[in-house]
Amino acid sequence: MSETGQPAGLAIEGRVLTAEEADLLMQYFDGIDYMVDTMNTISANIAETKDERSADIWVQWCLNAALKDYDNIMEEIKNE
Repeated sequence: MSETGQPAGLAIEGRVLTAEEADLLMQYFDGIDYMVDTMNTISANIAETKDERSADIWVQWCLNAALKDYDNIMEEIKNE
């Protein structure tokens, strides 16, 4: 974890997680290095080709994936 409570290796900006929030999430970060490496590889590949359209699509895809993941988590919690 970085000093901002984010996974090391990701350039996440915005609201800084509180220590409590970081501690809560950190327990679920087993294997996160794979995700960080994948995101960094895709970002570097897009930046290298200077493909702005793909950069836009990549961000939209990440947001859609995160939103769907949230929906899946909430559905699992409610169905228990």
